[in-house]
Amino acid sequence: MTDHLHASSGLSLQQRATNIRRHALLMGQVQGYIGQALGAADLLAVSYFHAMNYRADQPDREQRDRFYLSIGHYAIALYAALLEAGVILLAERETYGTDESRLPMSGMAAYTPRMEITGGSLGHGLGIAVDACLGLKQKGSTARVFNLLSDGELNEGSTWEAAMSASHWLAG
Repeated sequence: MTDHLHASSGLSLQQRATNIRRHALLMGQVQGYIGQALGAADLLAVSYFHAMNYRADQPDREQRDRFYLSIGHYAIALYAALLEAGVILLAERETYGTDESRLPMSGMAAYTPRMEITGGSLGHGLGIAVDACLGLKQKGSTARVFNLLSDGELNEGSTWEAAMSASHWLAG
């Protein structure tokens, strides 16, 4: 299989974004933050079906790009994208937000497929992403790290420290 396997299926980014919104709406019937998912669908479609290098059949492949969701309450949006990408099986969509589900309302890296970090405490995601980039760089990896953070996180000192360290350690 090749990278971007799902990108070659013939669906446009607009169709992917629509499908992401559809997945989120169906999950949101149980409970959830639908607005965030609807708003982030375009960004997630471009990330997963245009920019990122991943293989749905090899989710732990070392050379995969990583998507770090700093804002844990956007988990429904990421789940919808992972459903569309084939990383999470469609049958799991019905379990969203239920007891024992791998798809809780706020994403948990310990048991949600391709939930790279547990988000929630705003201001930590960018620092974790920068550290991941440093680790990948030291390994000589070409994998990239994408980080979705909120405007509220820009007020956190740790976010600014992470941005400054990235410009120092990762530039060039």
